[in-house]
Amino acid sequence: MPGLNLGNLSAANLIAGFIFGSIGFVAFIYGRRMHAWKPMFLGLALMVFPYFVEATAWVYTIGGLGTLSLFFLREKPLGPDLKCRTRRVFSARRPCRPALRRWRDR
Repeated sequence: MPGLNLGNLSAANLIAGFIFGSIGFVAFIYGRRMHAWKPMFLGLALMVFPYFVEATAWVYTIGGLGTLSLFFLREKPLGPDLKCRTRRVFSARRPCRPALRRWRDR
């Protein structure tokens, strides 16, 4: 009966997994709080992929591409009323238009 194969446990592979897992965790939490599915799923992928990739060069390549995709696939802010798009700040009692008007009057 062969022993358990733990994959590549080199220091470079462990450090890469920690770095890209941390970036993925931050992206996942950001996406969950802002109700944005792109950073949430990209963050989840960045957290999970080091468990399935054994070669250190591939871990750095896939992690770098995933981190770059977080930057390039983000939603661009529309302007000063960005807070109005989140569910926590928006309410029927306080519409976003007066805040936009105040920003223009400065």
